[in-house]
Amino acid sequence: MRIFYFPAILLLVLLQSCATAPDQQADLEPLYFPAPPDEPRFVFERILQSSAQVEEKDSSLALREILTGVASGGETLSKPFDVAVCQGIIFVSDTVRRGVLVFDIPGKRFFKIGEDKPGALRKPLGMDTDDDCNLYVADATLRSILVFDQTGQYIKSLGGQKWFDRLTHVAVDGEGKRIYAVDTGGVGSDNHHVRVFDVETGKHLRDIGKRGDKDGELNLPRDIAIDDAGKIYVIDGGNFRVQI
Repeated sequence: MRIFYFPAILLLVLLQSCATAPDQQADLEPLYFPAPPDEPRFVFERILQSSAQVEEKDSSLALREILTGVASGGETLSKPFDVAVCQGIIFVSDTVRRGVLVFDIPGKRFFKIGEDKPGALRKPLGMDTDDDCNLYVADATLRSILVFDQTGQYIKSLGGQKWFDRLTHVAVDGEGKRIYAVDTGGVGSDNHHVRVFDVETGKHLRDIGKRGDKDGELNLPRDIAIDDAGKIYVIDGGNFRVQI
């Protein structure tokens, strides 16, 4: 008499076919930049597409993935625009999701910023962080810079509708005292400059640049960064250059 243990056989087949967790990748040679024979300066580490890649899985979810061979999708990026990093925490602005998706690598957690009022985001574009990992987000629709702490708690907003034609990017000094906001302007606008605000008071301090193509003038500025020495680097898009 033959006895068949279908559940046990099925489980064994599934376990054998899915011995490797779905989110694990095959061992590959490290990808270095630049490639040999040049001395490598960077090495590829990972790709981030969804919350499942950073969140810890509980035992039931891990078992379900092994049995089904299907990884949990998690929350995914839709239209990422910019990225900022502080102490291993990765902030990604997403214009379709209307928020900032946060991949906390050290904490193995994922969360979103800008979903609820106050501090709801409409079209988050450029971002930056200060030394305390406070996040500064340029929102094109609100024409404001919204400030959050590293846990996503809303702190304040600066700027506003009257201050920008096309707010696209923002940079902040390490101490979090000065904000440098890029107004890209447009064909019919003269507001092609960087506007500087005091973070504590929200006061407008000065503008950097004006529309033109001479030294120090800007045409459709798009991005901005500040180095450790306090120098400001501006992508002068319409003039095809970087100005410092």
